[in-house]
Amino acid sequence: MQKSVYFIVSVLLAIGLVNAAVITIQTQVTVGDGNLSIETTNLGDEAAYNVRLDVNDITSQAIKTLTPEESFVFVTDDKKFMEQGSFPVIVKTFYEDGNGYPFSAVSVSVTGRTKQGISVSAKDTSSGSDKEVEVEVTNLEDDDKDVNISLVYPDTITVINPKQRILLGPFETKIVNFRLEKLTGLQGSTYAFFAVGEYEEEDSRQVQVGNGVIDYNDQTNKQNLNNIFIIILVILIGIFIIGQKNQKKYLKFT
Repeated sequence: MQKSVYFIVSVLLAIGLVNAAVITIQTQVTVGDGNLSIETTNLGDEAAYNVRLDVNDITSQAIKTLTPEESFVFVTDDKKFMEQGSFPVIVKTFYEDGNGYPFSAVSVSVTGRTKQGISVSAKDTSSGSDKEVEVEVTNLEDDDKDVNISLVYPDTITVINPKQRILLGPFETKIVNFRLEKLTGLQGSTYAFFAVGEYEEEDSRQVQVGNGVIDYNDQTNKQNLNNIFIIILVILIGIFIIGQKNQKKYLKFT
């Protein structure tokens, strides 16, 4: 009897500990004298495997493995990152956990001299099955601005319209909505996304960035996980009851 009880408890504990380990990737971008330095750190308590950096879809760097608290510094002198004005540096980090499950993370930094002619803010406005993020853009000056808005997001998210263009009058504010078509992340995970606002001014590019977090809490998937847990529990209880009956029969015949 005790063996059966221990078996059930052990299985339940194993189920509860599946998601105990965490991988948290942090990326910092520093502009040097004619070069760009990108430092990637694993702040979690689990190693990240097959790590790869993609920078603005221009250059790529394989890191292979980042153990907890380990950092890797990648330096590039590509002149495309040194344009006049300001320039967004978009770093996408791809990696796997110990089970080979793929993940991706994004970060956006701005290089060069930035003039705050606009402000950009972003937030997740999803409700139920409707997945959507909202970006608010404000013109902070007294002239018109033609602004391109791009949404930067990890591969676990699919956006129907990731790039939009808006015209802003003096001191005008507009809201842009982006529909999320598909989220394939892990239940209960959060994913950072960025809204990049760009406009041209006096032969130079100006960039402002807003960021938000998408909370992946799909109720359908959550209910499915709960149902699976209940089914496993019922099966284990059934095995326990059958074991008790067989034990009583054995004692009766002996």
